[in-house]
Amino acid sequence: FTTFSGNSNTSGAPKSFDALSYTVSNSIFDESALALSGATGSLATFSFFTSSSALANNTGTGLIFGTTASLNLGPLTIDNGGPTATMLPGACSPVIGAADPDSRIPTVDQRGVTRTSPSTMGAVHVAFTPTPTPTPTPDPDPVPTETPSPTPTSTPTTSVVPVVVPVVSITEVLPTLVLPPAGVVLLTGAARANAQVVEVREPVSVTLANAPQVSVPAGAAVAPVVSGLPANTSVVVSIRAISGSRPQSVLSLLRAKSPFVPMGTIQSTAAGRVKVPAFKARRAGVYLIRLSTPAGKSQYLKVKVTARKSTKP
Repeated sequence: FTTFSGNSNTSGAPKSFDALSYTVSNSIFDESALALSGATGSLATFSFFTSSSALANNTGTGLIFGTTASLNLGPLTIDNGGPTATMLPGACSPVIGAADPDSRIPTVDQRGVTRTSPSTMGAVHVAFTPTPTPTPTPDPDPVPTETPSPTPTSTPTTSVVPVVVPVVSITEVLPTLVLPPAGVVLLTGAARANAQVVEVREPVSVTLANAPQVSVPAGAAVAPVVSGLPANTSVVVSIRAISGSRPQSVLSLLRAKSPFVPMGTIQSTAAGRVKVPAFKARRAGVYLIRLSTPAGKSQYLKVKVTARKSTKP
């Protein structure tokens, strides 16, 4: 639970350790190189690395690779509380809630603030607040009405006039029904904290034609991080399926025609970045994520979910 930012061997990075073997975990390496000449078997787990940070073996589990901008680490200051100066992770930082849940987590952070679970990587803890999963409100049961019995009447002899009954397709009435995309699960708790952070390089777009697209395997827990949004703004995130398997039943047809389903409300950073709430899509297809602001502006991201390759011979 250590934060290294802008360090090197000549300006404060950890000293080289010869013929030693150890594991670095739950730490942040922002533009910092850890020299390990002669060290054997050194390993990093559940830590954040920028591109210029180095470690002898940074292929362990729970690692996050990103940029200084995506890390969103605050300046070194004593204004964060505690007896020493610290660097506080900002909103939407991927290190929040990403520490190893099975590690020996300290009771307090460097400032003396109590650490809660899931804990934050680095020296300063920021409490992780999951976005609640929306609970659909079922429609009340319709009240049955009694149909009076018809009164028998005499039927006069007359010519038969054909009656044309218009045929209405079921797809014309489906848009009024709200069902979530089939196979999509919004994650909470440890599952959300352990989701893979996916950096989207291109900014989100106001048009579907120019919306950036990322590809993830089916069944993977992911949390895309997007840019191009207004700064410091409340953003409503929602999702819907826009393509996939051909519907084979009324229920699958209902889901295919469903509108956007809310995923949560997130505050954008000063750089206009937002971390989309973690989710998992079990079915291959293309899903559309909409990010809407209070001003009525909507921007979009496409997520292509690919089927996992079979391991059978």
